[in-house]
Amino acid sequence: MIGSPQCAFCGEDVYTRSGWRVGQDWFCSQSCFQKYEAWSSGRSQVAPRPLQAAPRGTRRSPERPKRPSGLRPRTILILVAIVGAVALLLWFKPSLHSGRSVDKAANAANAALALPRQTPKLDSAWLLKAINGQRRQAGVQPLSADRAASLLAQQQSARMAAAGRMLVISGRDLRPFRYAGDVAQTEFRFEGGSIPFTRSEVFAEMMKKGTRRDVLGRYNRVGIGVARRPPNLWLALILIRA
Repeated sequence: MIGSPQCAFCGEDVYTRSGWRVGQDWFCSQSCFQKYEAWSSGRSQVAPRPLQAAPRGTRRSPERPKRPSGLRPRTILILVAIVGAVALLLWFKPSLHSGRSVDKAANAANAALALPRQTPKLDSAWLLKAINGQRRQAGVQPLSADRAASLLAQQQSARMAAAGRMLVISGRDLRPFRYAGDVAQTEFRFEGGSIPFTRSEVFAEMMKKGTRRDVLGRYNRVGIGVARRPPNLWLALILIRA
């Protein structure tokens, strides 16, 4: 095989694509070239290594580094694109519902693909602000937080999260609030999906499920309970007219 050139300073083999050529001399790097220039001008005592002549036709060009085994980057990108396309086809929209079972086929598809579920962060203070914003738009007076009702609603949302299903507050627990006037309760479950949803989108879904009539009703106090247990979000509202 045809031999590769040697560096005029250090004597190492030079890759012609990355080497430096000055006249008839080759250099493996800019550093070797600068050292050779310093020696030639007398500014340095470090002399070049003598070139070792190899027998003609026996010295081989340096081997190029082998590419690591495994999948090529292009192959990895193609696989990622395929998995992403399948995920988009099988992904189902998260739902906010009242006691209805979700689509088992979609759940199985998500489990097979191991897609992470996203559960938005939502608290009672933000939810009360969003509810009062809807009431102002509808020309209704805003609700004020009721401490006792809020404690009961928070207990209810925690019970539902622990049981993993929808539960209704008993009439016995609601009896003290009925003494002051009228009372209504609403429970919801939001199941997160592969694509993250914002708090505003969760609230919009909640208002589509029949809660709008109660939230915009003639109530003046409310107790809100929120329990976040990914991938589910459990909500309980106690509306009071006193």
